[in-house]
Amino acid sequence: MTRLRAAVMRSLAVGLLVALLPVGASRESQTSPPGNVHLALGDSLAAGIGASDPGARGYAALVTGYLSAQTEQNAALINLAVPGETTASFLAGGQLDGAEAAIADARAAGRRLDPITLSLGANDLLAAPATHDDRERALAGVAENLRRVLAALVAATEPDDRAPRILVLAPYDPTGTDPALPNTDAWWTARLEAAIAAETAAVGATLVPLDPVVRGREADLTHRPADIHPTNAGHAAIAAAVWTASGFDPDPPSVRFDRPDPGALSRRTPTIAAIVADPAGIAAVTWSVDGDLQGPLPFVPALGAHATVWDTRSLPHGLHTLEIRATDLAGNVGSASLPVEVLGPATPAPPD
Repeated sequence: MTRLRAAVMRSLAVGLLVALLPVGASRESQTSPPGNVHLALGDSLAAGIGASDPGARGYAALVTGYLSAQTEQNAALINLAVPGETTASFLAGGQLDGAEAAIADARAAGRRLDPITLSLGANDLLAAPATHDDRERALAGVAENLRRVLAALVAATEPDDRAPRILVLAPYDPTGTDPALPNTDAWWTARLEAAIAAETAAVGATLVPLDPVVRGREADLTHRPADIHPTNAGHAAIAAAVWTASGFDPDPPSVRFDRPDPGALSRRTPTIAAIVADPAGIAAVTWSVDGDLQGPLPFVPALGAHATVWDTRSLPHGLHTLEIRATDLAGNVGSASLPVEVLGPATPAPPD
């Protein structure tokens, strides 16, 4: 048994047994629930490089955690990614063989492997000499090799009816240059994304564009200028983009007011508190008054709720509407509204 296959078997050993599912749905229209094994493939991005703890804070590990929460099962991560991997070395160096073995072994064991995430192509462009013609050849090579990679992954997952979603990550430009200017890093990154997108669409897989995630936030989400890899925050943002693209979490978070009660307020500075819940996690909670956004509503551990103090002293007597909106990691939004009555005339709040 090769070292790679042995690693696959060790990873699979932590998976939870589930029934195999019958044959047929197209990948594009698939709406089946997620599996409990996540197969991460590709380069240093999938390997978690840049995170303080790649095995726990890399994007692949985070997505697997979301799977566990969403399915209420202990999802397993098989991560075969190799830092520095190119599309050519993926084909020739053993990672594709390992992926095919992982897929076959999961099927034989009755485990549901879904999703497969793949990040490839950036190193092809980075390794090419900086001339226009050499980079054009590198792009053509990415398209040809990725076509073979995706065809092999699709073939390995058939004839399963509920074949795993294949989520292909398109690389980001960490330099912040203008993609409209020819020959800038951003321009070449956009060309690379287009090549990856075409091959992804051809097999009905799902593209996860990362440049919109990172653009304008390069200082927070990457280690530039020292390094191009994502920070912990970058891996978290990438994991959220992958989770959104997966379609595994179509439901909005639940939002319920805990304080105040509807009706007349008993005082001019009441506490606003809400119980917000979502299986995979919450990205943001905000509150507004009469449609005017007031800002984020922070989580207060002592209350076990998202809460703040609302100063109503400058509001006129009468009915007002509180609203709390929560966004989960997949971008779904849940909200709750509460009518309340402010009593007495408005008075200026004293200076802080």
